[in-house]
Amino acid sequence: STGTSLYVTDLSSGARTRLTDGTSDDRPEWSPDGREVYFVSTVGGTSVIRRVPLDRSRPVETVYEHEHQVREVVPLADGSGLVFRVDALET
Repeated sequence: STGTSLYVTDLSSGARTRLTDGTSDDRPEWSPDGREVYFVSTVGGTSVIRRVPLDRSRPVETVYEHEHQVREVVPLADGSGLVFRVDALET
């Protein structure tokens, strides 16, 4: 299938692990503790902010859905929330 999934590479061993199985996963950002990755998927025209633990101990989790295209996601340093930027053209 075509599309974009996210991978992480262990720099010491070179081992590569697939984090997501999606077709439109993009804009990854590390959680403040380095244990999870937040990312954006497009599902039926809706932007979905998701997260996945690096060790895949839990499945991918949807955190938030937005009707406009999410361009960037940044977890707050204290882990209490997210800041995200969207494209919201007014007509």
